Amino acid sequence: TNVKPQSIRNVSVEEIRNLLPHIRTIKRIDFKGGEPMLAKHHDDFLQWMIEEGMTDVHLLYTTNGTVQNPRILKLLGQFKNVSLVFSIEGTGTRYSYIRGGKYDIKQIEDNMQKYNELENVKINFNVTLQNYNLLNLLDLYKLLHSWQDKYERVDANNAFTTICNQPDYLSPLNVPDSIRDKALEQLNGIEDFKTLCSSLAKRKFNEDKWQTFIDFTKDLDLLRGDNVVEHCPELGEFFE
Repeated sequence: TNVKPQSIRNVSVEEIRNLLPHIRTIKRIDFKGGEPMLAKHHDDFLQWMIEEGMTDVHLLYTTNGTVQNPRILKLLGQFKNVSLVFSIEGTGTRYSYIRGGKYDIKQIEDNMQKYNELENVKINFNVTLQNYNLLNLLDLYKLLHSWQDKYERVDANNAFTTICNQPDYLSPLNVPDSIRDKALEQLNGIEDFKTLCSSLAKRKFNEDKWQTFIDFTKDLDLLRGDNVVEHCPELGEFFE
């Protein structure tokens, strides 16, 4: 069957509110980035859904986990099923370096603890695999699973499925042999990294793309007044 493509357009807050009574049978709504917990009028939207008796709708959020809005938290507690997918790319200061802001990984755990208090919430993770975090993935895997052990509503499984391929110079599959071999040594045998390890083992190194990555990172550090080696020490030999 021919399905007519739907155009995406900006709508006013009032239009969205008026739409709700006509979509009562909807099963799930996904809220994606920017950062949905910072979206203007999001608490109003949730309140309208409650008023329309739409609390059975499954709400799914992709969030960086660093923002906590007490009003939204209170409203989410009235829904039957809420899924939160926390985007996280590294441990320690590597996390804030990749994110490019004053983010602190402790903020994620503090906020996770608050969400974990809601009985209707499930928390998962999505990690974008890239050359900045390839040799940090084992530490991150251990961290996420420690959170799973600590918090009842946290599930750390299947978190490592997104491989960065755009821009291609950030791909974790195009790294020098020394880094690739270390990564394979660390990750081989862990089910979550099966696809990554298989792809790494087959991949040939493209030196031009690696040089683009180095140039990009040096420009980024210059712009930020930062130094990648402080956060990703395994890259030191390539940035001397």
